Amino acid sequence: PENHLANAIAQTFKELLSGKHLYQSLEVSKDFVRKEVERKEFNDNCERIIIKGATLCWNISLDPKPLNPSTNGTSISLLNIETFCDKCRRRKPFSAFTASSREWGDSSDQWDSATTSQSFHLSFKCQGCQLATVDFLVTRRVMKLTISGRWPIEKIKFPNHIPKWVRKYYSVSAALHAVNADAELFNKSMEKLNEHYDVRRLFKLHKSSNTASENL
Repeated sequence: PENHLANAIAQTFKELLSGKHLYQSLEVSKDFVRKEVERKEFNDNCERIIIKGATLCWNISLDPKPLNPSTNGTSISLLNIETFCDKCRRRKPFSAFTASSREWGDSSDQWDSATTSQSFHLSFKCQGCQLATVDFLVTRRVMKLTISGRWPIEKIKFPNHIPKWVRKYYSVSAALHAVNADAELFNKSMEKLNEHYDVRRLFKLHKSSNTASENL
């Protein structure tokens, strides 16, 4: 039968690495519990059995075919992600080519008492140029995944009206310095920054002296 847990975890990894930024998180949807309960072969304690299995370690597999859970946890086949490629200079599909993990804590048949934690070191290669690679450090706390590290660091695509001398500061935000995973704050900061320099371009204020700033 279909492994709803493995599918949910794989999809969460994909959404996290494709759409979230450093220090941001996503939680695996627990809807897989309902889907598994609906399978007739489970007994009255099926929900607790499912939770116990979900809070065991997750084993990353580079095999493209989904694997069934083992006695040591659930095997996950990573899906392709989409992220910025330094060589292609745009977002491209990336596929995983190496994966390792370390785990600690205890599983449980109840969500609140589980302390399972893992760290995943994942390496992806661009499917466009077949040259560029990206490494991620993803940390797990029970069902929550967080991007805790990335190399090379994420590059934000900037509009043409952002002056060259300020582009190197474009992806620095208060949220990053405060280790705050507030996506709304990040998006508002980018919106204000874009608006500021677009207005300067509109009124030709960008032609004012930038020499002093460039020499700082």
